[in-house]
Amino acid sequence: MPWYGTPENSESSNTDHRTVAPKGGGFPLPGSSAQRHGKTGSVTSAARGGRTCRGTILLVDDEEMVRGFVRMVLEGDGYHVLEAGTPEELDYLREHHHGAIDLLLTDVVMPGRSGPEVSELLRSEYPHLKVLYMSGHTDDAVFRQGVRLAAIAFIQKPFSPSALAQKVQELLA
Repeated sequence: MPWYGTPENSESSNTDHRTVAPKGGGFPLPGSSAQRHGKTGSVTSAARGGRTCRGTILLVDDEEMVRGFVRMVLEGDGYHVLEAGTPEELDYLREHHHGAIDLLLTDVVMPGRSGPEVSELLRSEYPHLKVLYMSGHTDDAVFRQGVRLAAIAFIQKPFSPSALAQKVQELLA
């Protein structure tokens, strides 16, 4: 699990490095909504209590409440969850996460970078990456983002925890 440090004032050099330990398994990214709200959780781990991790899922959604719900469901099902809410957080994770990613779970319509753009970017680094798109928008809005529903794995928001768990399990089987 990575650690994140931020500079603060010091007597000797006018800067000091404060190390922030991952609280609850996560760490705030510079300028992230998690950091602005004093919360952690940009990277979380599911393998708690001696359970075996079932895989690593990269969750990308601009809505913090959605990410929290999805993370809770997936961690409860034994997955390791990497989480990004902005393109900057995603870029940070791409630079600092050196392990495998088994599944990208991404919203389709987001500010800054759409789900299909995120998928294309990550497939250059992870050619066998499985992708599950999610959206609360109508089929027409999703189609305009370049997602053809018949050809991809998709889950419509809102969804139940069991529907999400089943869809993820099907893709990773």
